[in-house]
Amino acid sequence: MFRNLQLSLYDFFGYLLPGAVLSLSAWVAFGTLFWPQEPVLVWAPLSTQGAVVLLLIAYLVGHLGQGIGNLLQKLPLVDPLCASALAPTLEDSVRRAASSRFGIAARDLTASQLLELCGEALLHSESPGEQEIFTYREGFYRGIFVSLIFLAFALIVRLIRGPAAVFAGGTAFELARGPLSFGVVLSLVGAWLALQRYKRFAAYRMRRTLLRFLALETARAAPKEERR
Repeated sequence: MFRNLQLSLYDFFGYLLPGAVLSLSAWVAFGTLFWPQEPVLVWAPLSTQGAVVLLLIAYLVGHLGQGIGNLLQKLPLVDPLCASALAPTLEDSVRRAASSRFGIAARDLTASQLLELCGEALLHSESPGEQEIFTYREGFYRGIFVSLIFLAFALIVRLIRGPAAVFAGGTAFELARGPLSFGVVLSLVGAWLALQRYKRFAAYRMRRTLLRFLALETARAAPKEERR
């Protein structure tokens, strides 16, 4: 049944870890809204079956978080295309190379369409380069950005309702407004840093893809020019 089940690094770093933080954020916010006087249970001994169920929930919630990240990606502040533009001369060279291979209409493609076309061409030529590595890191930081934003929101809700009683591993303790406020600040700073890393690796992937395609097309065109 599970013979063909394949898990990659992206499943762990892109879905499971961000999904665990998102699940914790949802649990804190839900408990604060509906049971504000009850302690927030953040850790308890679990059976193997219970741990597996929680891992599956975190994995599925991680997929939802990546979906939210894809929606946020359309915002100018988050859109990695804003930080990955090539120099005008290089972009023109890439578009000329694409039009030489795929037709004149390739010169009028949008930046995202040109990136997808060049990426598919590299895969077809079995020369993807470091796209997979950048994709893993890009997905990880995008997921962490979304999950930390939601964690900050959950802590703000808890902060508004008052100090939080936390129950972890059989020990109960109270978090006053000071530690909760500090947690909000840390979450927001972490989200901002994760956003910068996400945009950085997305820009790396885009630039490397376009420049690798340009180098490949230049190398392919060189023998034709020599034969002439």
